[in-house]
Amino acid sequence: MSSWELFLTNLKIKLFAWWTIPLLAISGAKIIALDKRSVKVRIKHWWLTKNHIGGIYLGTQAIGADITGGALVLNAMNESDKKVSVAFKSMQCEFLKRPEADMIFTCNDGEIVDQMMEETFKTGERVNQEVTVLGSCPKLSDEIVSKFVLVLSVKFRKRTT
Repeated sequence: MSSWELFLTNLKIKLFAWWTIPLLAISGAKIIALDKRSVKVRIKHWWLTKNHIGGIYLGTQAIGADITGGALVLNAMNESDKKVSVAFKSMQCEFLKRPEADMIFTCNDGEIVDQMMEETFKTGERVNQEVTVLGSCPKLSDEIVSKFVLVLSVKFRKRTT
């Protein structure tokens, strides 16, 4: 995705977030890479995202995982030009180390999302599948600091004229 397309995608998400999910907008989450197979989102380590011990607050990390997992679906929706209802049914998280720098959230489950989209377009039924989001602090090390397993749920919404 070109830098212009990334800029437009981030702008759309920011506008949507301010209107519907203000905490998402306040977190400063920004998509830094997006293609059909993977997405990377950055959340800065600053006073608004930190907890009392200097790490990125777990709620902020959950926001990062949410937008990272959801961005693949939004990208697939844009490519298909079909409307899909998207929700997360559950979230499992592991916090492995204290994130004391900017975090990068990565999801490489684009193939799973594509399969989910194909199935819901074909059947019209809701499809649930796990996607994994990994959080790291590349400025400090290559180690994973948090792991999220989200159950993503999609359902094709037929357009009515």
